[in-house]
Amino acid sequence: AEPVLLDRAHDLGRRLLNAFDAQPACPPCRSVVPMASVNLKTGVASHPAELGDAAWLSEVASIQLEFRKLAFHTGLAAFDYYPQRVMHALLPHLDSRDGALFPLQIERVTVKPIDASGITLGARGDSFVEYLAKQAALDDW
Repeated sequence: AEPVLLDRAHDLGRRLLNAFDAQPACPPCRSVVPMASVNLKTGVASHPAELGDAAWLSEVASIQLEFRKLAFHTGLAAFDYYPQRVMHALLPHLDSRDGALFPLQIERVTVKPIDASGITLGARGDSFVEYLAKQAALDDW
């Protein structure tokens, strides 16, 4: 990798890790699920109020591959650790669904699926399925 590109990727990755650190002050409210947005200038992470306690499954379960590559190239384990925690929290819920399709949203704190959020293999739904297959192939699940 080009050193300048790796330096920029490392800087961006460090900024994006704020999404995992910016958790509510109350311990029972904390989640392994990252916040939805990070202001790259200020480092402040936020979550859209309209989502409430929900998170888009496709957003939180399709970041692992890129962060894993960044961890490999930079040697910084945090780039792999935090995104993988999301998958480790999700997998028990996947196994318990008995082959059923996963809904579009999950609860941020419990990481459980929100069945009323709808199911689709189109936008938002397909990203999760695609990345799950790629992760399974790379991780030998």
